[in-house]
Amino acid sequence: MIAMLSASLSAWATPCTTGVVSSYTASGFTCDVGNLQFNNFSAYGNFYGSDQYRTANAPDKITITPVNSAAGMGFTLSNMNLSFTGGYSNTSASLYFDVVAQSGLITGSSIELGSPSFSGDGYVIAQFQGALAYLSSSYNILNGSTNFTGVSSLSSGVGVSVGESTVRGPGNAYLDGYTMLFQDPPAPTGTVPEPGSALLLVSGLLLLATRRKASGNSVGQAPVRAC
Repeated sequence: MIAMLSASLSAWATPCTTGVVSSYTASGFTCDVGNLQFNNFSAYGNFYGSDQYRTANAPDKITITPVNSAAGMGFTLSNMNLSFTGGYSNTSASLYFDVVAQSGLITGSSIELGSPSFSGDGYVIAQFQGALAYLSSSYNILNGSTNFTGVSSLSSGVGVSVGESTVRGPGNAYLDGYTMLFQDPPAPTGTVPEPGSALLLVSGLLLLATRRKASGNSVGQAPVRAC
């Protein structure tokens, strides 16, 4: 039983902390937000058109902050500085990862764009892979949520892009980041021990085993009689 509990404890990774995206994409990186475990991060930047029209921060400057709230568990990305001004062009950035429910099932997701702005023919687009499909400033849809059949794990990610949609039309667009969350209803109280509770349980079992051994050694011994 103790071996089983030790294996269960090893499944929990280090809690996710605020850092730059490049630290999350390091080989073998795994971390937890609430009941969810995230791993296998990768980040990409894509560019089309002339560099003079756009700016974007590299993954070692973009901040990723874990979120564990009543709305869900996931991350906020900020300091992306996706900016575009004029010309038929765009700049984009993507973050992909795997997410596993440590208990229960993942039953929904949500995304909200952070500080988007656009004018003229400028646009902001976001795609939430495997969760919420599409957000677009062209349709004035900048945040949304969805529910789906519960799954224990999925491969997901968000790709965002800002740009200008016509060759000669003026326009600009900007996006600082976004917040992406997954919903995983908590398991009923007492069904799955938290890591700290499991440690206490292991300690209690060891103490109980020690007492039983001591009690067993005394069984069958003849009482000492006074002379």
